[in-house]
Order: sequence, then C-alpha cells, then structure tokens
Amino acid sequence: MIELTDDVLRQQTVCFLEALSKGNKAALMFDDFISNTLKSLYQDVKFPKKILLPKALDDLVEGDFSPAEEITMEEPYINDIPIWRGSTLRDNGFVLRGAGYINGDSRKPCNIALDDNVPHGLLGGATGHGKSVTLNSIIIGGCLEYPPWEVQFFLVDAKIVEMKAYGVNAHIPHISSIAATSDAEYIISVLEEAYRIMMLRNSAFTAAGTKNIKSFREKTGLAMPHIVIPIDEFQTMFINAARKSKFINELIVKVARLGRNTGVHLLLSSQEIGSELDKGMLGNIGTRLCLGCMPATSTQILGNDEAKINFKQKGRLIINNNPAKDKNMDENVHLRTPFLPDIPIGKNRTIFDYMSLLESFGKSAKEKPFYNLSFYDEEARCYEDAYISYLSGKVKPTLFYLGEPSFVLRNEDGEKWLRLELREDIGQNILCFSPMAKNRERYLHMLFYNLVELKNSGFLFQVKIFYTNKETFKRIDVGLTNKPIYTRDFDSNIESAINAAFWRKIMIECDEIAFSNVSLNDEDMEIFDTVINKNQEYPGELWKKRAQVLFNLLRSSYKTKLGFQNITDKKKLYSSLCSYIVSILNLYKNMKHDMSKVVLDSFVPQYVFVVGLELLSGVGVDGKTQKVEAFKKIINESPEYKVYFIISTASLEDCYSIRTAITHVLCDNLTTQMQGHLKIADYYPDSVEPFLGVYYLSTAETNRCRKFKKMIYKGEVF
Repeated sequence: MIELTDDVLRQQTVCFLEALSKGNKAALMFDDFISNTLKSLYQDVKFPKKILLPKALDDLVEGDFSPAEEITMEEPYINDIPIWRGSTLRDNGFVLRGAGYINGDSRKPCNIALDDNVPHGLLGGATGHGKSVTLNSIIIGGCLEYPPWEVQFFLVDAKIVEMKAYGVNAHIPHISSIAATSDAEYIISVLEEAYRIMMLRNSAFTAAGTKNIKSFREKTGLAMPHIVIPIDEFQTMFINAARKSKFINELIVKVARLGRNTGVHLLLSSQEIGSELDKGMLGNIGTRLCLGCMPATSTQILGNDEAKINFKQKGRLIINNNPAKDKNMDENVHLRTPFLPDIPIGKNRTIFDYMSLLESFGKSAKEKPFYNLSFYDEEARCYEDAYISYLSGKVKPTLFYLGEPSFVLRNEDGEKWLRLELREDIGQNILCFSPMAKNRERYLHMLFYNLVELKNSGFLFQVKIFYTNKETFKRIDVGLTNKPIYTRDFDSNIESAINAAFWRKIMIECDEIAFSNVSLNDEDMEIFDTVINKNQEYPGELWKKRAQVLFNLLRSSYKTKLGFQNITDKKKLYSSLCSYIVSILNLYKNMKHDMSKVVLDSFVPQYVFVVGLELLSGVGVDGKTQKVEAFKKIINESPEYKVYFIISTASLEDCYSIRTAITHVLCDNLTTQMQGHLKIADYYPDSVEPFLGVYYLSTAETNRCRKFKKMIYKGEVF
C-alpha cells in the first residue's frame, strides 16, 4: 500500500469515491481520457521515425550541428495506449493536453499550448479543488504524448509532497530535475540551470543563423526538447526563501522574458497571486488556468470572476489566454479535468502505475531515452555505511567525495555528488571548521574514508597525522597510518616533520641541474668520497653530481632556511651540509631513482593532517606571529609539490591569517564573527539545516559557498 501524506489528495479521493457511491455523475478518469485522446489524435502518424539527437549545447554554440546519435523509433505502445506520438515542433510548443476535455466533450481534448505566443502558465484555485491532480495529469499526460527528446520537465515543489513522488517511485526519462525541498538555494539553482540552458540555446541559434527553437529545428533537423518548469505552491517557495525571495523573483522574470524563443516554459501553481511576484513579469504569463474558487481569486487569475461557478465542484477548470483584456469572460475555455488517483479505484491505473510503466518502457525501448535525473529529496539522509559504500570504486588521488549537493550539479562525467579537488597550486589545503566538535570529527572521518578507499583501490600516497587531543583522535582514527604523532607544541620538530614539500622542491631543482652538463668540482668530490660515500652506498657519476649540486644549493639558496647563515666554522658547516645531503640522497634511493631524473610526477600525494589546531601552542592557541607566519608559509607553498594539509579547528581567533593559505573549507554553524575570520560572510548561506554541511571554495568565480548532505552517523537524528 502507498501511504498518503497529502491531506488535499486524500480529500480529493474521498470526494470522488463519495460521488461514485451516491450514483452522481462519474468522474472523468485519467485512464479513459488519455487512451481515447491519444488514439483519436494520432491515427495517421507514420513509423518508423528517424530522430537526430543533438550534441551538447557547448558543441552547438561552436557551430557543430552534426547529430550525436541517430535513432529509429518504432511504433510505441504502453499496453494498448499509443504513446510518444506528439511533436513540439508540429504543435509549436507543449500542449496542456492533460487539462482535459473542452466543455466535457470527448471529441475536443485541450489544444491550448505553452508556445512562442503564450509561453508560460499560471494554475490556481481554492484548496481541495484539485490543483495537484490537474498538475499531475498535465505532467503524466505530457510524458505519454511526447517522447523525452520533445519535452523535459524541471519539477519544483517547496512543500515537498507532490513532486517528490516522481523521484522516489520511478525514474521517468522526461524528468530532468526534481527540487522537492523547502531549501530556497536548491530551487534557485534549478532556475539558474534553466537560465544557463536558455542562454546557451540562444547562442546556438545565433551560430545556426536562426532566431528560435522552431527555426533551429527546421534548419538543422535536430531534436531539441521544450522544457516545462512546473512550480507547485510557488507562494510557499517565496515564504521559505526569505531574503533570497527577491533573487528568485529576478530569476523567474529572466526565464519568463527569455523563454519564448528558447522553448522554456514556466507553469506556476498556487492558491492565489500574492504580492511577491513581479507585476511586470505576470504580463509574460498569459495562459491562466483556474479551478473553482472565490470571485476575488478568480479575478486575480483569469481577469474575470467566472471560476466562482465551480467553487466546491471537483474536476472543473477554466483557461483564459488573455487575462489582461477588459471584459474577457468570453475568452474563457471551460474544461472537464481527468482524475488521476494515487490509490487504486477499480481497474483504473494510479499515477504510480503510470510512472512505473513509463520507466519500464523507457528502459526497454530501442530509442534509449535519457535518464540523467537530478533529484534532491531533503528528507533523505546518507548514513555512514551508505557513505562508505558510495565511495567504492570512485575515488581518485586528490579528489574527495563530500555528499549529495543541495543544488543542481553539472559534472562532465555525470557524477551526482559534490567533490573537492586538490590541485598542484599554492594554498590548495582543506580546513574543517565548526564550533561543534562532532561536526569537525565528521568532516575528518569523511576525508579519512576517502583515503581508505583510495588505499583499497591500490593508489599510492603518504599520510602524516598530528593530533592535539587523544580522545578526539581515538574516535576518528581509521588506521591510515600506524605512526600518528601527538603534540601540543609547534616547535622545530613538528616544523621539520611537515616540511616534505621543501625536500621535494630541492630534489626537483637538484636533478634539473644534475642532468644538465654540470662539471664535477674536485674539492666537493673529495668531500663526497671521504664523508658522504665512505661506505660506497652511492656508486656512479650521477650520485656525485647530485651531491655536488646539493652542496652548492644548500649553502647558497637555502642557507637561511636551514640556518647556515650564522655558522662561521667551516668544519661545522660542512658537517651539517653533509648530514642534509645524505638524508636527501637517501630519499632518492628510497624512491628508486638511482639513475632517473626526479620531476614533480615522480612524487605521490602526501596528506598531512593537523587535528585540533586550536590546541597547538604557538599557532592555534597563544599564537605567536613568527610561528603563525612560518606555519602559513609552509602550508601555502606545499601543494605546489603535492603535499596537502588538512586542518581541523574550533577557532581561528589566534591564527586567522592562515585562511589565506586555505582554498577549501568544510564548515557549518558559523557565527557572524567566524564568517568574518574566514572572510566568507558575503557567500555564507542564510540558513543551513543540521543535516547539511557547507563547502567553501575560495577560487570559485561564483557560488563560492555550496551546501551538501554530510555523512550521518548511525542512530543520529536531526
């Protein structure tokens, strides 16, 4: 059994059942309506059909109009229903066929379209009169009439209930995106994606020498789907958006104004028109659909009060395409809308039956329709076991999987999760920052699990871990290294231990010289033979060249870094130099580079964890400028040599300047002051639900802060 969660749908179903039981006029069931309509409309369609699917929009913008694929469509049926016969090119848009029969006449299915003349629609009516049922009938009817290369849907539902079903119960090939969430930022990202597509389509039309989607398709022969964006209860969307409501309004205005040429259509649904919508934009929404309601609401929507006659009557709809006209009642079109139940009524199929049929047909069809669904269900959680399982076989060096994004994500490889990528550039380090200890530990655990999977997949890398709290580390340790270092002091020992990038830099610089035509120096070679190579561990001329180059580099370019500038005793200086040279030559040997040149690609990534920076004396606590600056310099330069720092802290108060050496931040629950320390106040989200984390990328051109679903521990409840 399917559990009802929507009181409105339950009430609707009960009313229809009561009417049937009392012998009243039977409801128009969707089964009968769609079967009769599609059979009568498409008797003369010829098969097989050839369809030319286009390449990516970026390719079209560059002027490449050769098809990505040519498919042949045989005559498609679901049971006895002829499906996928419709053409938005022939119809000049998306016909709202699911709105029902004009005047209840089965010979006159709705022929009103969202097209280049009237591109957008608004559906309203009193509570309990069937807005959700009508919207579902239009969506499912469209998926049955048109193939997925003709129509795609971006579904938005701020109340979560309605559109969520399209992602949970089945994956219909026509559904590109589902925003079943009260999170305004996800809804914004859906509208931004629609706007991005519109702009790219306009550029493609220009490249083809055409003006709109119709002329583009006629000239190139390529299929290009119209995009329909139903936004259910858009008033709730604006309420949830708070400060972001103005931005959402601006996006809707952009889509409404530019959708005409590009084949993008809004279909807004609500009880009434509130003050949140831009009045000028309403002029772009010419198709008005109204169920039974009070006269004032009818006038708001239709431009006349005739919908009052359907108040308290189910399955009655009025459409008007000229709401701004005075005395426009004569342009009202009356329809009898079909009822698509969500629970079984006799032999009638439910909405879920149709979802499953469309999914099954799509997967079995030779036409190979699209299944690139972006579905965000804010009620779903990713628990620890599922997180670890998801990582299996996916991870790559320097690429960390974070979680499901709270926005529409476009990865070139189709990956659905938000990822953090470390590059060989200054400041490419990660900061885990939260006032809540459990969340800092959570982020570290997530990064640890990525590295565990990396290890299990056979990738080579190195890990060093420094921690300042034994109990904390005990909770998060997953055995990445058997030599974690406990310390609470930033002294010369820890500085030396985390200086791996420095040695890598010297080795690369050394071999760049040693593999050139450098000549050997007799004095340096004497030191090499008597001190460095006294046990004959480094045979061959290359080792001699390396030793000589190191001898010169260390006492010139790196004398200050190594503290040689104040050593006046030559014997003592040579002894120190030789000690460093031996250590570096051993690094070459351990890497098995006896005869080959060392370059950056010779090194595996190294990850250095500093767990609990707020307890590290001299840096995180009681910060001393000299030590903070030294630490910042080390971590800032290290990523250039594939040494990456991952730091967790509860506070940056004593060392906030290190933020300039941090490109990636995983954070949450940040106060205004904390946002200020990180310099992210202008980008931090207005609200962050407890199950979400925030990923800040300082190098992003736009949207520097992105929310994602973080890993949830077993038994954890939000």
